[in-house]
Amino acid sequence: MKKISAIVFLIFLIFSNNVNAQRWGEGELQLTKGMADYFIKFIRGKGNKKPADFYITLDGTDGTAWNCSYAQCNEGDPIQDIYDCERKTGKKCKKFAWKRTVKWKNGINPAKGKASTFKSKWSDAEMYEKLTELGFYNNK
Repeated sequence: MKKISAIVFLIFLIFSNNVNAQRWGEGELQLTKGMADYFIKFIRGKGNKKPADFYITLDGTDGTAWNCSYAQCNEGDPIQDIYDCERKTGKKCKKFAWKRTVKWKNGINPAKGKASTFKSKWSDAEMYEKLTELGFYNNK
């Protein structure tokens, strides 16, 4: 019985590590103007809604976002959120940002700390500039 319990535990541990490793996007990503605008709207929130999870398609053309009504919101279920994004867009999705921090790793973005964080009070120009600096937006 101990062997079966140990095997089940190991399988669960391996599966949960794979899920976490695959939820964040990585690699080259360019947001379209529409998605950059959608991300800016997400960062600013609306009313008492605070940014929570932001998912984007691998081609940067579409995505989904979740907000919460309180400051200490928890992350959603990444498996369910990715499924919802893919169902809505018809394309493969990955997580782009958590709260106001871009977590997508593209070789430029450190995906943590001040360098990857956006402020809700920034102007649109400052937001576009930060997205460009992180390698996610090039509207030329």
